[in-house]
Amino acid sequence: MRINFNKDWLFSIGQNFDVYVTSGFTKYADASGPLCRYYDNANWEKVDLPHDWVTRLPKDVNCDTFSGGRQKSHYHRYKTERHTNYDDAYNIGYYRKDFVVDKEWEGKRVFIEFEGVFRDCKVFANGEYLDSHESGYTSFILEITDHLLYGEDNSIAVRVDCEQPEGWWYEGGGIYRNVYLHVVEPTYFKHNKTQIKTTLNGDIYVGAVVVNDTDCVKNTDTLWSFYDKNGEKVAEKTTEITLSPYSESKIECLVNIENPLLWDLENPNLYTVKIKIGKEETSERFGIRTVAFDPDNGFLLNGIPTKVRGACVHQDFGGVGVALSDNLQYYKIKKLKEMGCNAYRTSHHAPSPILLNACDELGMLVMNETRTFSTSPEGIRQLTSLIERDRNHPSVIIWCLGNEEFGIQNIKHSALIMEKVTRIAKSLDDTRPVTYGGNNGDNVVGVNGVSEIRGVNYIRNAGAGYKEGFNHWLDRYHFDHPHQPIIGTEESSYVLSRGGVVNDLGNGLLDSTGNVTMPWGSTPKGWVKFMEERPYFSGSFMWTGFDYRGEPNPFVSINFSSSFGTIDLCGMEKPPFYYYKAWWTDEPVLKLTPHWNFNKGDKVTVAVMTNCEEITLKLNGKIIETRKVEKFDEPLFTLEYEPGELEVVGIKNDNTYTDKLVTSGKTASVTVDCVEQANDENDIAIYEINGFDKNGLYNPTASEDVALSIKNGDIIGVGNGDPSDESYEQLSDVEEFFTVRAFKMGDELYSVPSKIENLHRKRHDFFRLDEKSEGNEDDYRLVADFKDNIEPNKTYVLTTKISDVKGYQYVEFERLCGTFKVYLNGKLIGAPRSYGRNAKSDMRPYRFYCNFKNGENELKVESVLKEADGNVPISGYVKVGKIVKPSNWSVKLHYGKARVFVKSSTPDNVVLNAKLKK
Repeated sequence: MRINFNKDWLFSIGQNFDVYVTSGFTKYADASGPLCRYYDNANWEKVDLPHDWVTRLPKDVNCDTFSGGRQKSHYHRYKTERHTNYDDAYNIGYYRKDFVVDKEWEGKRVFIEFEGVFRDCKVFANGEYLDSHESGYTSFILEITDHLLYGEDNSIAVRVDCEQPEGWWYEGGGIYRNVYLHVVEPTYFKHNKTQIKTTLNGDIYVGAVVVNDTDCVKNTDTLWSFYDKNGEKVAEKTTEITLSPYSESKIECLVNIENPLLWDLENPNLYTVKIKIGKEETSERFGIRTVAFDPDNGFLLNGIPTKVRGACVHQDFGGVGVALSDNLQYYKIKKLKEMGCNAYRTSHHAPSPILLNACDELGMLVMNETRTFSTSPEGIRQLTSLIERDRNHPSVIIWCLGNEEFGIQNIKHSALIMEKVTRIAKSLDDTRPVTYGGNNGDNVVGVNGVSEIRGVNYIRNAGAGYKEGFNHWLDRYHFDHPHQPIIGTEESSYVLSRGGVVNDLGNGLLDSTGNVTMPWGSTPKGWVKFMEERPYFSGSFMWTGFDYRGEPNPFVSINFSSSFGTIDLCGMEKPPFYYYKAWWTDEPVLKLTPHWNFNKGDKVTVAVMTNCEEITLKLNGKIIETRKVEKFDEPLFTLEYEPGELEVVGIKNDNTYTDKLVTSGKTASVTVDCVEQANDENDIAIYEINGFDKNGLYNPTASEDVALSIKNGDIIGVGNGDPSDESYEQLSDVEEFFTVRAFKMGDELYSVPSKIENLHRKRHDFFRLDEKSEGNEDDYRLVADFKDNIEPNKTYVLTTKISDVKGYQYVEFERLCGTFKVYLNGKLIGAPRSYGRNAKSDMRPYRFYCNFKNGENELKVESVLKEADGNVPISGYVKVGKIVKPSNWSVKLHYGKARVFVKSSTPDNVVLNAKLKK
């Protein structure tokens, strides 16, 4: 049984601890600080997973722009020492979750699985240290069976440190992928050890590992059941197995599925195998297909030559950072498919399992890549974890074992590493080839010479040149190494805006055609025509499918995200999107870009992305030029601007198509459209904002600020695809509260003293009534006094009345000392919890969520102080508060558009309003 464990976590940045932060542990279940079993941390932020705390940090170009310009680390790519512009880096985060264990789990085995934590995390169960996991990209699973307590509260605590980068792009911080509990029988299937192999005639091999975690010999049957995509059973088999006590055993099955439906790009047919031993069952999805790379015919899917038309992609997106919901993973794959892509490179790390599910279901090939090219224990752990977890996904066609290791890739040392990691990969999965992303041309001394499939990063990295009679160094390389298949692991590296026309590096401006490249890069036509016309070239992956935070070439000092993407960071298409769609799909395409809003007399270059045979450009009805379109062309026209209508007419297969750009006026209004619908509270919906002039014409140069408000949902992030935008992508929730300054303590008034000054004092302030006394003329007096009269081992009762608290959610005490109980209207709402020596702390706030009634409420605290407590019962602030979602959301239009990311428990009822700021 797998249980989603994403809901109701609590989170705090390390800087939020005002006295000390420790993650130490001594004896069993004796962790200290926020990792102990009981920690009164209700004043932490409530979050659901996935979660990335770095996205909401302010952007600052003084931070490492290659990592997105956030204050998450002292590391800076362009400085040799830790930079000290800031006192703090927000690199430590703590997560906690309290839960009750189901009594039905007793006698079973319980595991917790983390699909991805960035990074360097320590995990504790009920204060007991379980393990550390350094990699920010690989999944891991830990058994917590022995540390659970039935009939009591249990806790999971995780410390995360994202100070150390693993890559050179935005990597976020936090538990940013899904978390699951696995509850299994004492005899169970070992996690990620099931392996499936298929042949085109329907022969299916399945191997699994069974653990017998009992002291008994198990003689049992294994039932293997196979189902098609409609849930119909297509094969079944029973095998016998004997399991020794406390042992692991491999079990295997071979069946044949008659008339199998193959997995391919157009028909991604999936099957499911269910394996059952006793009460325990596991299942795996798979597809029936074969993959191969041929030196002369490139990539073969099910024996058919298939050109790989791919995209390299990092994992962050829009206003959510790296914490993508499942539906956003599917959204990204659907956008790439729409563009004509058929392949995805997981650059440069293990991907989310959900992303691979999307590729399986939608028909997308995957080059699956490990983060670390190394034979170190950590490198081997990462590679093993990746392959064992992902080898049953039919979408995965090749393993990439490294990328651009500048320091060693041209020497023999790298060949030794490549040979060893290849052996490891083959021992785990002998059904797929392996490659390496080499940006070193025709060098074969190192890693390239021993790579099963030669991976080429950039055809312009020429290496040693070419022999006479060859048009390109890669043609020569293929001639010299006729038995080594070749794939383009990375290509293009053009930089572009979504709607720009001007190229001005000094002011950070780029056009939108894709014809501005980095020194190693190629234009869309340059690399597509090259690979499509060479049968031996298996295909290639553009850098990149989507923009991503960080690596802001060529503007490394002024921007926060990349300009490489063919789709921007928020999922909006740039013009080359339609270039690929024109030449990679059979759909007629005619797209005139970018816009027609200029100054009279300007010289303007426009591009036409089309697969039409002939096109005619017209300005205000007058023909400018008619042009034949050769295969892979991207026609460009430069003409003098005059307001009005620019139109292109295209002819394809005797059919006529048109597209227009119309001069628009100033932005007068905006529209809101849902472009990605949420199905439930776990999904994130995407809304697009577009600017229009007073006549209802879309304004593609709109750059106004737009105020946002929402009903029946929450805005969780915004974005506009502008790599230089300094505004926040996320806003933090806001706390609203009022302070309770005094309690009654018997006949006295207890004024709440400040926390710090009273760490070692027992003073409290109060009023006392002084009656008329002999020799004095006062009738009476009300004396403001103080006492140091708090005695140990005595119960003190403090009460106060609270009114007008409708909508408030909690009462919070900065410091409660001793043994206390807190009551609201006679109902107990809070008390310290204890376990071992780390029972509680009088150093941190206690927050108690409660239900206030209308009218007057009574808040009561009972407290007993021991000698060792040495304090007053209550000190510091006492507040009644509530968490309010931010209401001041806004987003700036960039080339006429922006996007808003929304979550809701009732997604069909969301109303998102947008209006221009005055």
